[in-house]
Amino acid sequence: MAYCNKCGAELKADTKFCTKCGNTIKRKHVQLEKEIVCHSCSTPLKPGTKFCTSCGANTKHDITEAKTCSECQTEIIKDAKYCGECGNSISSEKNSPHKKHKIKISPPIYFILLLAAAALILLPTKAVSYTIQVPYTETERYNVQVPYEDVEEYTEQVPYETEEQYTETTPYSEEEEYQETEQYTTQESYEDCAFLGLICETKYKDIPQTRVITKTRPVTKYREIIKTRPITKYRDETRYRKITKTRTETREREVVRYRTETKFKEVNWLFDFDAIIKFRDLPA
Repeated sequence: MAYCNKCGAELKADTKFCTKCGNTIKRKHVQLEKEIVCHSCSTPLKPGTKFCTSCGANTKHDITEAKTCSECQTEIIKDAKYCGECGNSISSEKNSPHKKHKIKISPPIYFILLLAAAALILLPTKAVSYTIQVPYTETERYNVQVPYEDVEEYTEQVPYETEEQYTETTPYSEEEEYQETEQYTTQESYEDCAFLGLICETKYKDIPQTRVITKTRPVTKYREIIKTRPITKYRDETRYRKITKTRTETREREVVRYRTETKFKEVNWLFDFDAIIKFRDLPA
Protein backbone atom coordinates (compact mmCIF):
# COMPACT_ATOMS: atom_id res chain seq x y z
CA MET A 1 0.00 0.00 0.00
CA ALA A 2 1.23 3.59 -0.85
CA TYR A 3 0.07 7.13 -0.15
CA CYS A 4 0.20 10.42 -2.11
CA ASN A 5 2.67 12.80 -0.49
CA LYS A 6 0.60 15.78 -1.68
CA CYS A 7 -2.88 14.94 -0.35
CA GLY A 8 -2.18 11.73 1.67
CA ALA A 9 -4.68 9.65 -0.29
CA GLU A 10 -4.29 5.86 -0.04
CA LEU A 11 -3.15 4.40 -3.36
CA LYS A 12 -2.32 1.07 -4.88
CA ALA A 13 1.37 0.20 -5.15
CA ASP A 14 1.51 0.52 -8.98
CA THR A 15 -0.66 3.70 -9.27
CA LYS A 16 0.83 6.35 -11.60
CA PHE A 17 -1.51 9.26 -10.71
CA CYS A 18 -3.16 10.20 -7.45
CA THR A 19 -6.87 9.33 -7.57
CA LYS A 20 -7.68 12.24 -5.28
CA CYS A 21 -5.70 15.22 -6.58
CA GLY A 22 -4.30 13.95 -9.91
CA ASN A 23 -0.68 14.39 -8.78
CA THR A 24 1.88 12.40 -10.79
CA ILE A 25 3.15 9.59 -8.59
CA LYS A 26 6.86 8.88 -8.77
CA ARG A 27 8.94 6.67 -6.60
CA LYS A 28 10.25 9.54 -4.58
CA HIS A 29 6.68 10.84 -4.04
CA VAL A 30 5.36 7.49 -2.74
CA GLN A 31 5.22 7.08 1.00
CA LEU A 32 5.09 3.53 2.32
CA GLU A 33 3.23 2.37 5.42
CA LYS A 34 5.94 3.65 7.70
CA GLU A 35 4.24 7.04 7.58
CA ILE A 36 0.80 8.21 6.49
CA VAL A 37 -0.57 11.71 5.84
CA CYS A 38 -4.15 12.97 6.22
CA HIS A 39 -5.59 13.39 2.75
CA SER A 40 -7.68 16.33 3.99
CA CYS A 41 -5.26 18.50 6.00
CA SER A 42 -1.90 16.77 5.26
CA THR A 43 -1.22 16.12 8.94
CA PRO A 44 1.40 13.34 9.51
CA LEU A 45 -0.22 10.32 11.25
CA LYS A 46 0.96 7.07 12.72
CA PRO A 47 0.56 3.95 10.62
CA GLY A 48 -2.84 2.27 11.19
CA THR A 49 -4.62 5.51 12.24
CA LYS A 50 -8.23 5.42 10.97
CA PHE A 51 -9.18 9.09 11.62
CA CYS A 52 -7.08 12.28 11.44
CA THR A 53 -6.19 13.65 14.85
CA SER A 54 -6.46 17.23 13.54
CA CYS A 55 -9.54 17.32 11.30
CA GLY A 56 -11.20 13.97 12.04
CA ALA A 57 -11.21 12.90 8.39
CA ASN A 58 -11.35 9.17 7.63
CA THR A 59 -7.89 8.04 6.50
CA LYS A 60 -9.25 4.89 4.85
CA HIS A 61 -11.01 5.10 1.46
CA ASP A 62 -13.73 2.69 0.60
CA ILE A 63 -12.60 0.83 -2.47
CA THR A 64 -15.27 -1.83 -2.32
CA GLU A 65 -17.44 0.01 -4.79
CA ALA A 66 -15.17 0.35 -7.77
CA LYS A 67 -15.70 2.54 -10.83
CA THR A 68 -14.18 2.32 -14.27
CA CYS A 69 -12.19 5.11 -16.06
CA SER A 70 -13.91 6.10 -19.30
CA GLU A 71 -10.58 6.56 -21.08
CA CYS A 72 -8.44 3.55 -20.11
CA GLN A 73 -11.11 1.29 -18.49
CA THR A 74 -9.07 0.94 -15.29
CA GLU A 75 -10.91 0.25 -12.01
CA ILE A 76 -10.73 3.18 -9.59
CA ILE A 77 -12.05 3.79 -6.05
CA LYS A 78 -15.48 5.23 -5.42
CA ASP A 79 -14.60 8.82 -4.49
CA ALA A 80 -11.57 9.16 -6.80
CA LYS A 81 -11.42 12.38 -8.78
CA TYR A 82 -8.63 11.28 -11.14
CA CYS A 83 -7.71 7.98 -12.76
CA GLY A 84 -4.59 6.45 -11.18
CA GLU A 85 -3.49 4.93 -14.53
CA CYS A 86 -3.93 7.73 -17.12
CA GLY A 87 -4.65 10.83 -15.00
CA ASN A 88 -8.08 11.40 -16.54
CA SER A 89 -10.42 13.68 -14.55
CA ILE A 90 -13.33 11.67 -13.16
CA SER A 91 -16.74 13.33 -12.60
CA SER A 92 -19.73 11.76 -10.96
CA GLU A 93 -21.92 12.72 -13.91
CA LYS A 94 -19.84 10.72 -16.36
CA ASN A 95 -19.98 7.56 -14.23
CA SER A 96 -23.61 7.88 -13.16
CA PRO A 97 -26.22 5.52 -14.54
CA HIS A 98 -27.87 8.48 -16.29
CA LYS A 99 -24.69 9.36 -18.34
CA LYS A 100 -25.40 11.07 -21.65
CA HIS A 101 -24.49 9.19 -24.79
CA LYS A 102 -22.81 10.72 -27.84
CA ILE A 103 -25.06 11.40 -30.77
CA LYS A 104 -24.22 9.16 -33.67
CA ILE A 105 -24.87 10.33 -37.22
CA SER A 106 -25.69 7.79 -39.85
CA PRO A 107 -23.59 7.78 -43.07
CA PRO A 108 -26.44 8.98 -45.39
CA ILE A 109 -27.17 11.98 -43.17
CA TYR A 110 -23.44 12.71 -42.89
CA PHE A 111 -23.13 12.57 -46.70
CA ILE A 112 -26.13 14.91 -47.13
CA LEU A 113 -24.65 17.40 -44.63
CA LEU A 114 -21.31 17.24 -46.45
CA LEU A 115 -22.98 17.93 -49.80
CA ALA A 116 -24.91 20.86 -48.31
CA ALA A 117 -21.70 22.36 -46.90
CA ALA A 118 -19.92 21.89 -50.24
CA ALA A 119 -22.81 23.53 -52.10
CA LEU A 120 -22.81 26.42 -49.63
CA ILE A 121 -19.12 27.00 -50.29
CA LEU A 122 -18.89 26.22 -54.02
CA LEU A 123 -22.16 27.40 -55.57
CA PRO A 124 -22.52 31.07 -54.48
CA THR A 125 -20.82 33.37 -56.97
CA LYS A 126 -19.90 37.00 -57.50
CA ALA A 127 -19.09 39.12 -60.57
CA VAL A 128 -15.59 40.58 -60.89
CA SER A 129 -14.03 42.73 -63.59
CA TYR A 130 -10.61 42.20 -65.14
CA THR A 131 -8.62 43.69 -68.00
CA ILE A 132 -7.01 41.88 -70.90
CA GLN A 133 -4.79 42.94 -73.80
CA VAL A 134 -6.64 42.30 -77.08
CA PRO A 135 -4.53 42.19 -80.26
CA TYR A 136 -5.71 43.90 -83.46
CA THR A 137 -4.17 44.58 -86.88
CA GLU A 138 -3.51 48.11 -88.12
CA THR A 139 -1.99 49.51 -91.33
CA GLU A 140 1.05 51.63 -90.57
CA ARG A 141 2.90 53.97 -92.90
CA TYR A 142 6.62 54.25 -92.60
CA ASN A 143 9.48 55.86 -94.52
CA VAL A 144 12.43 53.94 -95.90
CA GLN A 145 15.63 55.14 -97.56
CA VAL A 146 15.95 53.50 -101.02
CA PRO A 147 19.34 53.62 -102.80
CA TYR A 148 19.61 54.44 -106.52
CA GLU A 149 22.39 55.32 -109.01
CA ASP A 150 22.73 58.75 -110.56
CA VAL A 151 25.20 60.56 -112.89
CA GLU A 152 26.87 63.53 -111.30
CA GLU A 153 28.68 66.34 -113.08
CA TYR A 154 31.78 67.68 -111.38
CA THR A 155 34.69 69.98 -112.17
CA GLU A 156 38.26 68.81 -111.87
CA GLN A 157 41.50 70.79 -111.97
CA VAL A 158 43.69 69.36 -114.80
CA PRO A 159 47.38 70.36 -114.95
CA TYR A 160 49.10 71.25 -118.22
CA GLU A 161 52.53 72.63 -119.22
CA THR A 162 52.96 76.00 -121.01
CA GLU A 163 55.48 78.85 -121.45
CA GLU A 164 55.15 82.12 -119.71
CA GLN A 165 56.73 85.44 -120.65
CA TYR A 166 58.03 87.56 -117.85
CA THR A 167 60.04 90.74 -117.53
CA GLU A 168 63.34 90.70 -115.74
CA THR A 169 65.30 93.82 -114.73
CA THR A 170 69.01 93.53 -115.58
CA PRO A 171 71.71 95.99 -114.36
CA TYR A 172 74.37 97.35 -116.73
CA SER A 173 77.20 100.03 -116.59
CA GLU A 174 77.35 103.14 -118.77
CA GLU A 175 79.57 106.30 -119.02
CA GLU A 176 77.66 109.37 -118.14
CA GLU A 177 78.72 112.94 -118.90
CA TYR A 178 78.34 115.61 -116.32
CA GLN A 179 79.52 119.21 -115.92
CA GLU A 180 81.64 120.41 -113.12
CA THR A 181 82.84 123.88 -112.10
CA GLU A 182 86.58 124.06 -111.79
CA GLN A 183 88.65 126.74 -110.01
CA TYR A 184 91.90 127.88 -111.56
CA THR A 185 94.24 130.89 -111.32
CA THR A 186 95.81 133.17 -113.96
CA GLN A 187 98.81 135.55 -113.59
CA GLU A 188 98.41 139.18 -114.41
CA SER A 189 101.40 141.56 -114.71
CA TYR A 190 101.49 145.01 -113.24
CA GLU A 191 104.15 147.79 -112.79
CA ASP A 192 105.38 148.46 -109.34
CA CYS A 193 107.13 151.87 -109.26
CA ALA A 194 109.07 153.37 -106.43
CA PHE A 195 110.75 156.71 -105.78
CA LEU A 196 108.22 158.70 -107.70
CA GLY A 197 108.18 156.38 -110.59
CA LEU A 198 111.79 156.60 -111.07
CA ILE A 199 112.27 152.95 -110.49
CA CYS A 200 109.62 150.61 -111.89
CA GLU A 201 109.47 146.83 -111.67
CA THR A 202 107.15 144.46 -113.42
CA LYS A 203 105.42 142.01 -111.09
CA TYR A 204 102.82 139.26 -111.40
CA LYS A 205 99.78 138.38 -109.28
CA ASP A 206 97.45 135.37 -109.24
CA ILE A 207 93.86 136.03 -110.17
CA PRO A 208 91.31 133.20 -109.29
CA GLN A 209 88.98 132.22 -112.09
CA THR A 210 86.17 129.57 -112.54
CA ARG A 211 85.25 127.52 -115.57
CA VAL A 212 82.77 124.75 -116.42
CA ILE A 213 84.19 121.50 -117.70
CA THR A 214 82.53 118.33 -118.93
CA LYS A 215 83.55 115.03 -117.36
CA THR A 216 82.42 111.36 -117.61
CA ARG A 217 81.72 108.84 -114.89
CA PRO A 218 80.52 105.20 -114.85
CA VAL A 219 76.93 104.69 -113.63
CA THR A 220 74.79 101.53 -113.11
CA LYS A 221 71.50 101.51 -114.94
CA TYR A 222 68.68 98.93 -115.27
CA ARG A 223 66.83 97.69 -118.28
CA GLU A 224 63.90 95.29 -118.63
CA ILE A 225 64.39 92.12 -120.62
CA ILE A 226 61.47 89.90 -121.69
CA LYS A 227 62.19 86.23 -121.07
CA THR A 228 60.17 82.94 -121.23
CA ARG A 229 59.95 80.08 -118.76
CA PRO A 230 57.99 76.76 -118.59
CA ILE A 231 55.23 76.67 -115.97
CA THR A 232 52.47 74.28 -114.90
CA LYS A 233 48.99 75.67 -115.04
CA TYR A 234 45.54 74.20 -114.24
CA ARG A 235 42.35 74.34 -116.19
CA ASP A 236 38.83 73.35 -115.13
CA GLU A 237 37.44 70.34 -116.93
CA THR A 238 33.87 69.04 -116.60
CA ARG A 239 33.64 65.33 -116.01
CA TYR A 240 30.92 62.81 -115.08
CA ARG A 241 30.75 59.99 -112.58
CA LYS A 242 28.23 57.51 -111.20
CA ILE A 243 27.20 57.93 -107.57
CA THR A 244 24.75 56.15 -105.27
CA LYS A 245 22.08 58.34 -103.75
CA THR A 246 19.09 57.61 -101.52
CA ARG A 247 15.52 58.76 -101.74
CA THR A 248 12.75 58.57 -99.17
CA GLU A 249 9.83 56.30 -100.04
CA THR A 250 6.61 55.87 -98.04
CA ARG A 251 5.46 52.30 -97.64
CA GLU A 252 2.73 50.47 -95.73
CA ARG A 253 2.83 47.44 -93.48
CA GLU A 254 0.49 45.48 -91.24
CA VAL A 255 1.35 45.72 -87.53
CA VAL A 256 -0.18 44.03 -84.50
CA ARG A 257 -1.17 46.37 -81.69
CA TYR A 258 -2.90 45.80 -78.37
CA ARG A 259 -5.77 47.55 -76.65
CA THR A 260 -6.98 47.16 -73.09
CA GLU A 261 -10.51 45.82 -72.68
CA THR A 262 -12.48 45.37 -69.45
CA LYS A 263 -14.35 42.08 -69.15
CA PHE A 264 -16.45 40.44 -66.44
CA LYS A 265 -16.51 36.91 -65.14
CA GLU A 266 -18.38 34.94 -62.51
CA VAL A 267 -16.18 33.51 -59.74
CA ASN A 268 -16.66 31.71 -56.46
CA TRP A 269 -17.66 34.11 -53.71
CA LEU A 270 -15.01 32.82 -51.30
CA PHE A 271 -11.99 31.50 -53.23
CA ASP A 272 -12.24 33.55 -56.48
CA PHE A 273 -11.90 30.58 -58.85
CA ASP A 274 -14.12 30.33 -61.95
CA ALA A 275 -17.69 29.47 -61.03
CA ILE A 276 -18.70 25.84 -61.55
CA ILE A 277 -22.30 26.77 -62.34
CA LYS A 278 -22.92 30.28 -63.69
CA PHE A 279 -26.08 32.11 -62.63
CA ARG A 280 -25.41 35.66 -63.93
CA ASP A 281 -25.88 37.13 -67.40
CA LEU A 282 -22.67 39.14 -67.76
CA PRO A 283 -21.65 41.26 -70.81
CA ALA A 284 -19.16 39.56 -73.08
